[in-house]
Amino acid sequence: MRLNKVEVNLIRLLEAAPRQQNQAKLLYYVTTARELLEQLGAETTPEGISSISKAKLSEYSEKIEALASRLAASLPENEKPITESRDEISYDEAKAESPISLSSGLRRRSTKLQEDLTDEMVELARQLKESSLMMNQSVQETEKILDSTERAVEHSLASAGHATSRAAEVYSLASKTTCFQWLLISIVYIVVYCTYNAICIDSANDTSLQLSGGLNRSTGALPHAPRRPFSTSFSSGAAPTSPPATAKRRMAAETKPAAASGVAGEMEVEAYRRLFPVPFLERHLGESVRMDARRLREARPTTVALGAVSSAHGSALARLGDTAMLASVKLEVMSPPAEHPDEGSVAVEFHMPPICSPLVRPGRPADVAPVISKALEDVLTSSGMLNLKDLCLITGKASWLAYLDIYCLNADGSLFDAALISAVAAFTHLEIPLVSVGDDGRLFTVGGNDGKNKFELVNREKRKLTLGAIPLSLTCALHKDDILADPTSEEESIIETHVTVVVDSSDRLVSLQKLGGAVTSMATIKECISLAKERRRSLREILLDSIKAMEVDQTE
Repeated sequence: MRLNKVEVNLIRLLEAAPRQQNQAKLLYYVTTARELLEQLGAETTPEGISSISKAKLSEYSEKIEALASRLAASLPENEKPITESRDEISYDEAKAESPISLSSGLRRRSTKLQEDLTDEMVELARQLKESSLMMNQSVQETEKILDSTERAVEHSLASAGHATSRAAEVYSLASKTTCFQWLLISIVYIVVYCTYNAICIDSANDTSLQLSGGLNRSTGALPHAPRRPFSTSFSSGAAPTSPPATAKRRMAAETKPAAASGVAGEMEVEAYRRLFPVPFLERHLGESVRMDARRLREARPTTVALGAVSSAHGSALARLGDTAMLASVKLEVMSPPAEHPDEGSVAVEFHMPPICSPLVRPGRPADVAPVISKALEDVLTSSGMLNLKDLCLITGKASWLAYLDIYCLNADGSLFDAALISAVAAFTHLEIPLVSVGDDGRLFTVGGNDGKNKFELVNREKRKLTLGAIPLSLTCALHKDDILADPTSEEESIIETHVTVVVDSSDRLVSLQKLGGAVTSMATIKECISLAKERRRSLREILLDSIKAMEVDQTE
């Protein structure tokens, strides 16, 4: 059966009343419940029948009575309802007579509660009105702000549209080109193009003349000079006479333009060399000569000077053409590693300061420096040149740490070759110093013979480091079918493929590295190895000569 609105409100009120602790509100709940019960009992259907059964009315009435009894029990004595205490009146009669009689105090309390609720409702209505007014004022201010923003946006859009239309007009005016202007541009382009081709052809011809003149000078022959015919007068039966005075003056006047044309020709050759490096190189290679007048497989002159740094235990200065390397070895006492207690250690560092090349910037290390450092360390350790056991002082307690620092003073190609030569020469010059034990048990180096009387020496005399198989290298640049030994920095910048071959004193292959370029044939690799072996022999002679020169200097 469907419940009407009055019955639903009554049920909700009866469910909420037992949880109410405020006596005033509970009294209000009881009064309201009775009113709703009366309304519910008075409602009828269109047929005149009550809309709710008497059993339901009795159930709701009992619940209301229970709430009223709870309220009456919690009221003070002066506010409790007055009931008739006659024992002869039965419960049914009292129930039929009146459900509950409220005292005058209870009515006053109910009246006061209603007044308080009315005041609260009035206060809430006032606050709601104030909030509505404030909200209305805020909405009006927001509308004003939105209106001003809308006007600003419209103004900005109008300005942007005006600027866009103005830019479109300017662009349309600038893009309009007449046929005459196009014709003029085409003529200028054709003239510049023809002039450029003529200059290139003249430069190429002058370059070939320069190259042929250089080849003739290298072979001892002079270039053919252009013949200048001049008229001579012969008398009958007389010897030929010298040219007339006018011819001499004309020849003297032609001398100065010839000198000027020679300087201009050199400038044109240099411009062609910089603008077209690959054709310039290939023109030389076609004549089997390089840009610095060397043969293709000829290395640059090499010099080695030992003892270049007096503060180091071993040093050397190596020059490979214009490439210069300074290597120094400094020894320090350290504790040996646990895995090799009877061996010393070697630390390699390759430095490229900004003075060595314009490509090296201050504050930024060169990218190739750590690569060369790692390659040098690998070659020195894998070749067997250094016996690390010779660097041991006391097994498990002290050994030498050799710091090898290589400084590139001038970078003009074949940096690894020059660095390896200087490193080998520095270790050849290395002399292990005397070591003494102090009172605190620490080891330190001593110089001369003064320390022998004051301290206990670990090693009795200075000695050279015993070197094994000495590794030496050669870098080759591969361009098509040509092999260029010991390339310069200019040749390295033009040619992409480079092969570095390292062989030891027994001509055994220690290392082979190929950088860049396409796949190289095995025949070319073998040819590079053969050139490296020949280069190793010449470098060995240079090292021996430098050692002899140092010994001569020491004896003197």
